[in-house]
Amino acid sequence: MAYPTSRDRPRAQVLADASKVKSNPKVQERIQEYISKAERYASYNPAKLRMIAIETIMSIAQNEKSRDGDRLKAAELLGKMSQVNLFTEGSNTDSIQKLSSAIDLEAKLRALAALSNKGSSAEVIDITPQSTEP
Repeated sequence: MAYPTSRDRPRAQVLADASKVKSNPKVQERIQEYISKAERYASYNPAKLRMIAIETIMSIAQNEKSRDGDRLKAAELLGKMSQVNLFTEGSNTDSIQKLSSAIDLEAKLRALAALSNKGSSAEVIDITPQSTEP
């Protein structure tokens, strides 16, 4: 099928010629190179490539001998990863609201504890998280 002239020749003759070409050591070596390359690329699935990229970026970001610019770029790339979402506005807003609620709750609990330690009558403080939804 590779050679247009093979259509005009008997199939047995075409197969015999192809077998002779394949038995050539240089052709065998080239075929093996293609097979090896295909096997290497087949082993690189998206999950494996992602892990390689993350490990490389992490090693640059954590290496104190790396240039500052390289470390900064690596940190930026880590921040853009879907698991980190450092630069995603929605997730930052949610995290900030949760942190703010936790800080408010902690402050109210400290005030309540301070009142109970003084031995005076305690004032009831509402510690129910306030809803931020309209």
